[in-house]
Amino acid sequence: MKKVSLLFPGQGSQYVGMGLDLFEKFDVAKEIYLKAESILGYDIKEISFNGPSEKLKNTEICQPAIFLHSIILFELLKERGISFNYAAGHSLGEYTAITAANAVDFESGLKIVKRRGELIKEASEQNPGGMAAIIGLERKKVEEICSELGRNGLLQLVNFNSPNQIVISGSNELITQAIEKAKLDGALKAVKLEVSGAFHSNFMEPAYYGIIEYLKNISFKKPQFPIVSNVTAKPMTEQDEIKKNVTKQIISAVMWEDSMRFMLDEGVDVFIELGPGGVLKGLLKRIDKNAFCLGIDKADDLDELSKIFN
Repeated sequence: MKKVSLLFPGQGSQYVGMGLDLFEKFDVAKEIYLKAESILGYDIKEISFNGPSEKLKNTEICQPAIFLHSIILFELLKERGISFNYAAGHSLGEYTAITAANAVDFESGLKIVKRRGELIKEASEQNPGGMAAIIGLERKKVEEICSELGRNGLLQLVNFNSPNQIVISGSNELITQAIEKAKLDGALKAVKLEVSGAFHSNFMEPAYYGIIEYLKNISFKKPQFPIVSNVTAKPMTEQDEIKKNVTKQIISAVMWEDSMRFMLDEGVDVFIELGPGGVLKGLLKRIDKNAFCLGIDKADDLDELSKIFN
């Protein structure tokens, strides 16, 4: 019996046209987009399918769009009778994971993601900032750069994606300085990310307190399978623990590399990324080149499952 983990991508993986082939081919996709329209109050499929890309990039729109794409693929996966041992999601994707594991129902999951996107947008406007990916520098060196340039949390390490990719958040001025310093210190690449704020840093405190308040009215349940936390890189199996950690992750670093290593150590031999882009599949290969990950984005990708599970 194969040990399987689901992976759900986060913001940045979206693209115009995502989900269109699923909508055209599967009734479950039509049903989910119809439900989503009544919950969100606008036609999310129109933006997902036709853009424009600038609109789809908006935090408050791309988060529900990615969530829906991933959940549709999850429902199609379930129809094939595959069982799951773990799930993990990168940032926004963690909310998809808790919905897939039935720790919250679909309607609640989408409402949380909608509110999260709105709160992050508001926090980004209150506390302007940005993010950068540093590739090819050791963690200690990136820590030194942030410590040297940033004071009082104005520059933080926020995503530990793979052994050679770390993302930092901070003020736009310090992000620019950190990029130049990283290049001088030998980074293979240091690039500003196309995001609207300093995510996963203390710049997001207004969103953190906002989501705490919002989740007071949301009922969480014990998940049907463990979810590996962004914050702790350990499995969450109880509803109180899940509620606490998915709230805390808004101002905490995403421990993605550690999360993947935990599941590899647990004997997971098949990872299935559900959602647009295939970013997490690429990161996993950088963490362990021998790890097997199937990326499922389009309807045709589902055919690959039969080669593995039959």
